[in-house]
Amino acid sequence: MRGAKELYLMKISKLRDEIKKKYTEIHRLDFKIGKINTKLAVAEREQHLRKKLRRETRLLLLSLENVRKNVMFKRIYYLHYLIIMMIITMIHRLVVMMNL
Repeated sequence: MRGAKELYLMKISKLRDEIKKKYTEIHRLDFKIGKINTKLAVAEREQHLRKKLRRETRLLLLSLENVRKNVMFKRIYYLHYLIIMMIITMIHRLVVMMNL
């Protein structure tokens, strides 16, 4: 009877060791998943910002084209000034977004 009890206790300790190993492995994998999820969230945010910037650029170019068509010849210099300022603003936004 005593031999069976010792065998039973050995099996229990082996099972405990296996459970501890699996538990450690689960935590390690959970940490890796967390890191991957963080990287994925950053990539999705950057992709969203790029799409938003493209859309804003397209709308800006369309509005600039409309302004160009409707403006009088005397105001060409003012229009160039606006275009340059909008481009500088877009470049500044791009730099700020890429530094996030």
